[in-house]
Amino acid sequence: MAADRAFDQRIGAMARLLRSQRGWSIQELSSRCGLSTGMISQIERGLSTPSLRSLRVLAAALEVPVGQFFENGERGGAGAAAYVVRRASRRVMNLNNRGVTKAFLMPPGAGLLDMWEFRIAPGGSSGGDLAQHEGEKAGVVLEGRLQLWLDGAPLELEAGDSFRFSGLQPHRVDNPYAMEAAAIWIIVPARDSAGGKAAL
Repeated sequence: MAADRAFDQRIGAMARLLRSQRGWSIQELSSRCGLSTGMISQIERGLSTPSLRSLRVLAAALEVPVGQFFENGERGGAGAAAYVVRRASRRVMNLNNRGVTKAFLMPPGAGLLDMWEFRIAPGGSSGGDLAQHEGEKAGVVLEGRLQLWLDGAPLELEAGDSFRFSGLQPHRVDNPYAMEAAAIWIIVPARDSAGGKAAL
């Protein structure tokens, strides 16, 4: 889909710009974030849709909020655009191989948290292995049902149920049910030790 390709190219261009601003080679960024040089190259050229985990580790290595990958180069200014994201302007990642669509809901600019709308198709999953990272997650199920795996045990969540947990707890989200599920996810990254700035 052309819109998905343009989205991937915009994220890739931002990743390349941030890396080049620091004077780093792809190899240097790879050693700092743990992603392979091939993966970084594909992301920068817009040939691969990065997972949220990949964006998170890139952002941490580059010392920027993950939301910076979704900006078009302009910073938030006066008016509603600095504070509001209209439905039609949401930046969407389609992880079709996992049955997951993620819409980034935050306006441009650095902040202390990220907010996403996740839509997970029947049989879809956030990934195979249980993830772990610093920070905190919270959210609410808007539609359908989900399985939230924490510490190896599934929790059944229905529309209206909300949650919060440490990102250090091994976690994953599945939709083993017959209808699509939707949830709002809030991610509060770990704060660095110098000044409390959010670091993903």
